[in-house]
Amino acid sequence: MQFTLDKKNETFATLTISVIETDYKELVDKKAKDYAKTASIKGFRPGKVPVGMVKNMMGEQLTVETISSILSENLQKYVKENDLALVGEPLPSATDTVYDWKNQSEFDFTYDLGLIPSFALDTKLSLVEYDIQVDDKFLETTLEGLKRQFGEVENPEEVSVNDFIKGEFKQDETEISSSVSFSVSDLLAKDNKKVIGSKKDDVIELDLSKAFKASVELNEITSLSPEDLEKIANNGTVKLTITEIINTEKVELNEEFFKKIFPTEEVATLEEFSEKVRVILADNFKKDNDFLLFKSSQNQLLENTQLDFSTDFFKRWLVEINKDLTAEKVDENFDNYTRELKWTLLRNKIAEANEIKVAQEEVKVKATEILSQQYFGGAPIQEEMKEMFDNFTEKYLQ
Repeated sequence: MQFTLDKKNETFATLTISVIETDYKELVDKKAKDYAKTASIKGFRPGKVPVGMVKNMMGEQLTVETISSILSENLQKYVKENDLALVGEPLPSATDTVYDWKNQSEFDFTYDLGLIPSFALDTKLSLVEYDIQVDDKFLETTLEGLKRQFGEVENPEEVSVNDFIKGEFKQDETEISSSVSFSVSDLLAKDNKKVIGSKKDDVIELDLSKAFKASVELNEITSLSPEDLEKIANNGTVKLTITEIINTEKVELNEEFFKKIFPTEEVATLEEFSEKVRVILADNFKKDNDFLLFKSSQNQLLENTQLDFSTDFFKRWLVEINKDLTAEKVDENFDNYTRELKWTLLRNKIAEANEIKVAQEEVKVKATEILSQQYFGGAPIQEEMKEMFDNFTEKYLQ
């Protein structure tokens, strides 16, 4: 087997692999013998089919399969041994060559390669890491939220300032949303007063464009699209029919509540509880801070690094490996694809330069952390659940 690399330029090359009969004949003969041992052909007992007959019947198929296999194996081997940095994987060159698999014994196969020239990392970055401080006001807001979150739910007869309302919207007697839900505090002062004191089944007129605070997402309240909301707002007021009034009685911050939030820890006073909540809040913000630091590093590395590659080959490769991706879609999102490719190459270079290798145990620890955050909000996993959670993590990784 012979390899001929033809570098057209720094970012593109073709590789021709020449295959002669001695490269594949022995493997084809072995496949034919193996098939003859198990073949079931009329007129012959199982395992007694002549190898020659198998070759006459399946010779071309066995040759194609064998050559395809050794091409794939040796192509990857050549790339690795010659330390070629590639965009994606090699692609068969567009060619009009027709192979006579029955009579031809020598073949040439040509592949296109997108090359990545050597590049230098500019690691002189300007980065800011923030010191997270949870102030008393934010802590107090969080504690109030916890008191309400774990409080007892009631359905009072009349709407009060801290209640939650469920209902439906109609406009000109036409139902526009049967599933409306919002807090009374979401309303601006004028409509807030209009709603307070109302009862179930009462009907209240609201101007959607003026009734709610600017921070309120109306599409979340009404489950309607922004386009539909705009049409409704342009058509005048809507009628809200109250179907349910919900009030959550705040819980008392006592030892029983502390135990519910921190079941495995000793928390006796409000001061101790507040400090633990403060630490958790700071830790949550630290994750945001870490992500911000990462994005800043990533953006600067991408902007500072000059990295060339064949855009024509990259576009073709993207279409070849994605059945649902068209050339038009690739052009539309090419900046995003380019950014992802550059970051992959930069990340690999950073890992190689710093000899960073990920061990299986590290993968498992990270997966456990992700799943714990997803299902338990990052709370410690109870001892009796550890074995079950370990099994769950293993299945997740598989």
